[in-house]
Amino acid sequence: MGLDMYFEKTNKKIPQKLIDKYYQLMGEFKAEEAHKVLKEAEFDILEKENIKYYRKHNRLHGFMLEMFFKKIGMNEDKLKNLLQNKSPEEQMGVINSIEDIFNCEFLFIDIEIFEELKEVIANKMLPKTQGFFFGGDSYYEYDQGLEQEDLQLLSELE
Repeated sequence: MGLDMYFEKTNKKIPQKLIDKYYQLMGEFKAEEAHKVLKEAEFDILEKENIKYYRKHNRLHGFMLEMFFKKIGMNEDKLKNLLQNKSPEEQMGVINSIEDIFNCEFLFIDIEIFEELKEVIANKMLPKTQGFFFGGDSYYEYDQGLEQEDLQLLSELE
């Protein structure tokens, strides 16, 4: 996820225990090991159907980021504490920004996330999300067509 977000369906259900292990390892900053777990599930060779592509949908990115951190048990305070306990040399390889851990990673849309996503889209409550690459907030663009695209995404995910 990130500036570019892809929503895909697979032709095979990935066992929940592997998804949980992926999230656990991501929460421990062990991305390489987490990716091996997905490889074990043959996620890299699964046939995937592209459902939706977004570019710079700030608020949807913000929602997905919140869900990802919820799944890995991470929050900004925990990350800051992890960084403070490291020497400057150790910090060089550690993530400097809370969003970096989410870049190019997977968020598996389970029923919990799907139901919450439906609610926030229906009530126009996607979180305000700004940043260097995003520019300002995106509700102007949202009213200009993104809302319809999000509703279409929900129907595709059902």
